[in-house]
Amino acid sequence: MSKKELKSKKSTILITRTRRIFSDEFKREKVKEIVECKYTIRSFCKLWDVSSVAVYKWVRQYSPEHKKGITMVIQKDSESQKTIELLNLVSDLERKLGQKQIFHFKKRR
Repeated sequence: MSKKELKSKKSTILITRTRRIFSDEFKREKVKEIVECKYTIRSFCKLWDVSSVAVYKWVRQYSPEHKKGITMVIQKDSESQKTIELLNLVSDLERKLGQKQIFHFKKRR
């Protein structure tokens, strides 16, 4: 059982919450909704009053994409190439924005 204590100057109030057990079907359904971005884990935890640790365990257990122990290898070369591509995209967009501003400025005159 989970117990929480609320302390005030005059007395201590003890709040107990009964232990809940969620069915596997419920967990699968809610994990599917979390993976589909219908809920964030934080909002789900607040809504159902469940700890985030429990929800992350459900996600690892019932979601095929989020298994524990999967490692993603990121190579430095691919990251630097991606950075170069993104910088080129930013400079291209800045150039287009500048051209558009010049066009609107000339149009006003």
